[in-house]
Amino acid sequence: MNKKIIPILFSFFLILFLGQANFVSAAPSIDSLSSNSGAVGDEVLVNGFAKCSSTIVFYDGATPKSPTATATPIVHTSLGCTTSASQFKFNVPILAVGAYQIRLEDVDGASNPMDFTITVPRPTITSITPNQGAHNDPIEINGTDFDPNPENNLVQFVPIIGSSIGSHNLTPSFATATKLTVHPTQAFSFGNYTISVFKKIIGNWPEANYNSGINRNFSLKPRINNLNPSSGLPSSPFDINGVYFGADLAQVEIRFYRGTNIEIQFAPDQILSAGASLRTSVPDLAGGIYVVKVAVRGVESLNSQNFSVGVPDLIIDSFAPDFERGNPNDLMNFSAQVSGGAPPYSYAINWGDNQTQNFTDVNFSHRYASAATYVVTFTVRDGSVPPKTAIAGTSITITATPIPVSAAISANPTSVQVNTDFNLRITARAPSGGYIHAIDLYKGSPPYDATDSILKTYTSLLDPCPTTSAVCEKTFLWREPSAGNYKYFVEATDNNNARANSSEVTVAVTAAGTSVESAPTGAVSAGIVPCGRRADDLYTEVNEQAQCTFSHFFVMFKTVVDFALKVVIFPLAVLMIAFGGFMYIINRGEGKVLGVADAKEIITAAVIGLAIILFSWIIINTLFGLLGVQKWTGLVDDPDTTTQEEGWWNLNTERVCQTPMADKKTAGSCEELYKTLSKDPDPVTGRSSYQDAVWICRYNTWTIPPTIPGAQPKPSVVGHCGP
Repeated sequence: MNKKIIPILFSFFLILFLGQANFVSAAPSIDSLSSNSGAVGDEVLVNGFAKCSSTIVFYDGATPKSPTATATPIVHTSLGCTTSASQFKFNVPILAVGAYQIRLEDVDGASNPMDFTITVPRPTITSITPNQGAHNDPIEINGTDFDPNPENNLVQFVPIIGSSIGSHNLTPSFATATKLTVHPTQAFSFGNYTISVFKKIIGNWPEANYNSGINRNFSLKPRINNLNPSSGLPSSPFDINGVYFGADLAQVEIRFYRGTNIEIQFAPDQILSAGASLRTSVPDLAGGIYVVKVAVRGVESLNSQNFSVGVPDLIIDSFAPDFERGNPNDLMNFSAQVSGGAPPYSYAINWGDNQTQNFTDVNFSHRYASAATYVVTFTVRDGSVPPKTAIAGTSITITATPIPVSAAISANPTSVQVNTDFNLRITARAPSGGYIHAIDLYKGSPPYDATDSILKTYTSLLDPCPTTSAVCEKTFLWREPSAGNYKYFVEATDNNNARANSSEVTVAVTAAGTSVESAPTGAVSAGIVPCGRRADDLYTEVNEQAQCTFSHFFVMFKTVVDFALKVVIFPLAVLMIAFGGFMYIINRGEGKVLGVADAKEIITAAVIGLAIILFSWIIINTLFGLLGVQKWTGLVDDPDTTTQEEGWWNLNTERVCQTPMADKKTAGSCEELYKTLSKDPDPVTGRSSYQDAVWICRYNTWTIPPTIPGAQPKPSVVGHCGP
């Protein structure tokens, strides 16, 4: 063999030997552990040798247990673990308490065994009973591996994400290895929580020891124990007793349900008994059974209680004729007031002369053919189920002996708030063969004297009663601007100048916000034609109760035209022209030809439209002038006339109005009085001084010329048809 080859072969075999040495793998080994015992989840350090991917396996004798633990290499270079490492760490897997042997295992085998004891198991939650409750309710947490000593367990309530409530920790009041009992205190806010359990280990509360398995949700809600009473009428007080509703009224809400719908929700009046009771009043609801719940911060109560809203007893407050005596064939008027029950109401009257009638209103009238004393029975039925019924009776005497002049007044309702309308119903009756000549309505106490205030005179009250009518009846609306008890009466005068005062009626006017009777039906509402209403408004100079006639067509037409010209057309035209001018300036400044043209079109269209409307008005106005229903009254209002409004074209009252306008000029002391009076409405009463003038003349026994405003029957047409 060539001597030169020998060194080469030696080197080759040396390299082969050294390389083979690298391919010979050593089995894993454990030199020591940082601890030979620990709880589930504890971290343990292992010193020894194994490949980078290794596993810690727990053995119970010769049997490997599952789960295993991943052995994580601990390296101290920036290269990381390349093939093997000499130090690892692992976390104790979830296994039963007891003694084990552990081995470090990789693909090359298993290490030598090392003794290791699992000392404390990790607690787990399997269920919560119940999953919702109220303050101080017992909550049972079922699971495994709890500490039988309550002090070694900690139950944590963590609000669900998004909630603004805080977390709370509780020590169980009772504990076994499988069950814990806790009671949420009043420090807990209502809402949804997640429950976790911690267990104490050697005097500490390690974060690693809470149950990392399935945590359970719990909802804390209010609870209602009872309602006291559980039934009542609207506005009556009642208490809601429960566990704990908190101390902030603003966060508490009472809800009345009918079916699945909330009928009403409102805050209680008071919180009592350290938050365990709510005091409130029955809401104004229709009679029936309602489900009551309480919500705190939007969290509704666990349970509900039924409340029966009762229907107030149906009461006939009054039922009487305007006059207790009358002559045969006189129109005898009756009125009634009913309270309580549930609307709608239906009425029936047995007149006592074998005649019965049904009504839907509380004002009735009847004529008796012969002289006798009749017993009249009034029956009212409400709309509750089953309906409530009330019966009242009265008597009336019909005599052949002539009845002297008489007057009556009633109010409905008799209790209102300030500036709220109420009805005053007036009836005046003359002897047979006579007629009512005058009716005066006063605020004060009869007999009439200078301290009383007249509200309306016969000039207003007679219309629409014919001057030949023995009975005159009328209903007005009135209101008072301040609280107090107000008395009203009327004085009736017949064609023979015989007079009679009615008894007085009292209306209690309370401050705003107090509970009163409902407003009267048949209220006068605004409209374009002031006629045909169910009641006259005492605040106007117009008889809204008068029958509508053909003349009111012209009033309606003028009202519509005035509204269109003054409120719609001219303001709209000005707005369009201003808008077009604005567009013209903007577009011209920016050099936009098309924009300038559009602006000119807008201005042109507005001007042409306005011209067409004015030309149409001139044609119609001329036509009305030829027909005599319109006349020129000057450019401004004449202050020397108080019974009409001048200025521009106005209705010709001699042609249109049923009653010609009266002129202001008077004679004697009354004339001087009228000159001192203002035609502007009083800021408190809303009436002008002219409405109070007639009674002053009467009190001073002055002669009232027929031309004085108020001496003529009240015209039926608004505005240009009289005062």
